[in-house]
Amino acid sequence: MIHKLEDSERRIAQLEDIEAVRQLKCEYARSLDAMINENGPAQAVLNTFYEDATWESLHFGVYRGYVQLSEFLASYKTKISFSLNFMMNQIIEISPDGSSATGRWTTWAPLTVEGKPMLMAGLYKDAYVKRNTRWLTSRAEFTVKFVSDYRIGWAEERISKSWTWPQQSCEDGNVA
Repeated sequence: MIHKLEDSERRIAQLEDIEAVRQLKCEYARSLDAMINENGPAQAVLNTFYEDATWESLHFGVYRGYVQLSEFLASYKTKISFSLNFMMNQIIEISPDGSSATGRWTTWAPLTVEGKPMLMAGLYKDAYVKRNTRWLTSRAEFTVKFVSDYRIGWAEERISKSWTWPQQSCEDGNVA
């Protein structure tokens, strides 16, 4: 099959965009772990998001914009003293015009939550926007599949009875 030069350039640009989105999500995970494990700056995590981005999860709450995301990261840091986030099984789709994308990820994370060894696994369903030449997350939706005490395991207790998180709604700004 013979490809025209314009088609090849479009396909290369799409592959470069897919890789840029993959790198962005890896930077999010790396920055989140550095914030927890090395007392790194929360700003590095925020830098992976668009300014009015939404991060939401049934088990963590809904946070919109840098102010609410910063508050969430601060509370995350007070409860979690160790994390190692693995992002896997990604499927990234770039829009035909190359200005937006979607991504689905599986995450696996050993954590230390309030002194307890925990395992968490979940699914991210993300939306991304390209501003100038830079990709940013505009929406991250995290579905927890399990968060369990390492000593008990997810077969016994898919969502640990000791798991609690103060949730905030971005609609009314109140803690749920």
